Amino acid sequence: MRRLSACTGEVYFESLEISLSEGLFLPVRMLNELRREALGKLRDRILIQRGSRTKESLLSYNEPDSRYSEILPGESDESGDCPVRDSVRPALNLLVTMPAQLDAVLSWLKEEKDSDAARRIHTVYLDSMLLGDAIQSGENCGRLLNQIEELHTYGLRCMFGCPPVLRESGRAVLEHPSIQTLLHRMDGFLIQTVDELAYLKTYAFSWEFVSEDCLYSFNRESKKLLRSEGITRFTLPAELNSRELSHMELTDCELVVYGYQALMQSAQCVRKNTAGCSGRSGLLYLRDRKGIHFPVLNRCLFCTNTLYNSVPLRLGCCGEEVRKLGTPFLRLSFTIETGAQTKQILRLYAENRFDTSGTRGHFKRGVE
Repeated sequence: MRRLSACTGEVYFESLEISLSEGLFLPVRMLNELRREALGKLRDRILIQRGSRTKESLLSYNEPDSRYSEILPGESDESGDCPVRDSVRPALNLLVTMPAQLDAVLSWLKEEKDSDAARRIHTVYLDSMLLGDAIQSGENCGRLLNQIEELHTYGLRCMFGCPPVLRESGRAVLEHPSIQTLLHRMDGFLIQTVDELAYLKTYAFSWEFVSEDCLYSFNRESKKLLRSEGITRFTLPAELNSRELSHMELTDCELVVYGYQALMQSAQCVRKNTAGCSGRSGLLYLRDRKGIHFPVLNRCLFCTNTLYNSVPLRLGCCGEEVRKLGTPFLRLSFTIETGAQTKQILRLYAENRFDTSGTRGHFKRGVE
């Protein structure tokens, strides 16, 4: 209900009710736009009543009147900057996919053992690709057990990066005795799908679960549900830009600041469909009509393929905007990098010495 003050002549809302069906929500940005539009129309009505503006002048009036402008909570100021949140220096989490990358991380940790840069590392995600294929998995499990123990000596947490799709055959792989021994040395899991979460929760162990960005959790209800099911940390979605992310509660989130982004997950094996099944995991490339090569990781144990972008995401050039978000964790995601490239990128980000090559993804532009 709208009320007119007898003392000042000001118009204000005494009460305002919004009818919205249960389970629905509106993004904060849309609510802010709705508020601006409503206040603008109310202001114009008042000006007409006072004779300060005619209806004809309103027809050509498109620009906001700076006298009535305001900076809304969570919005930017006139410079376009995002709001600064109280934050501490974020920790770095690492996802490694190839054995050479894990070797490079361990080598760098040994070299930088007592440095501030090394102390920034919190969690290492070990992608399921590290298991290799059916021929390699036994030997790989033994080596990974030793490497997990070494990571633990540095005070780091180790989590298993689940495959993009976990079918019945994939569950049989995870239930193999040697892989079970490996998994029980982990501190938790990076979850890609809700069925993986449901499956892993059947084990009576105090594992921590982190959701990957493909597991949608960015409205209040979905996040509440996933948290009730055991998710303790959420990976921010790659399709949102810095302004949209600034409206979110990010105290239990992490942001990927480097890595080749997955474009597609497929159960249709590229190798099998082109040259026949070899039973071996590996890296392939697809070439598009412009001659651009896109890497494809074939996780043979789980019979899944991941198609990645041709250039990596690099948010090093957006360091100030990333800092303002106040996320407690940042992630470097290594997929097709060599050991030397892995160590170089890790050193740059751990020491806050960023480069500007690559793509910024949706971080600056959002969904188009």
